[in-house]
Amino acid sequence: MKKKPYRCPCCIPSRLYIYNFNCHCHPCNRTCNKESPACELVGIQAQLETATPVNINDAEPIRFDKILKHSTKDITYNQNTGLFTLHAPGSYTVNWDISVEGSHHTSFIQLAITSGDNHKVEGASTLPLSVGQLSGDCLIRVKKPTTIQLTNTTGDIIQLSRYTPVANITITKVGESKKAQRFQPKR
Repeated sequence: MKKKPYRCPCCIPSRLYIYNFNCHCHPCNRTCNKESPACELVGIQAQLETATPVNINDAEPIRFDKILKHSTKDITYNQNTGLFTLHAPGSYTVNWDISVEGSHHTSFIQLAITSGDNHKVEGASTLPLSVGQLSGDCLIRVKKPTTIQLTNTTGDIIQLSRYTPVANITITKVGESKKAQRFQPKR
């Protein structure tokens, strides 16, 4: 049996229909609170908002100082260590951007998502210059609780921008529907 689309009571004159959970795309900007048929995106968004230049040593994590959004218990953050803990098995997307003002001895900046034991997971991004905006993303599949962090992998000290916000990170857990299947390419 196919579900009927939910019709937002405050948008009845516009005849706007909502199909997704927590959809904010209609004029009233309210949450429709109806279950999504395909997937649900939940996660955490953190930001580094310091106004003073910060030096980050090689292999040191970026420590975010402000949580902007936190919508799941599956992801937690420790501001003292810079570690995000992914508690539940599943797929997670990680997106980050950071403003840098240089490094001491290299002509590039490199950041990567690393596990808690400083093992590079994936998603390294490199800025061929030592000044500017650097961004990156990766998709991680977790089978057991894991810690990750955004780490300086340049091989040198980097200096973060003095302009705020300095850095952002968003980690989103992608929940697959029960009907979703892995893609199997034809041979």
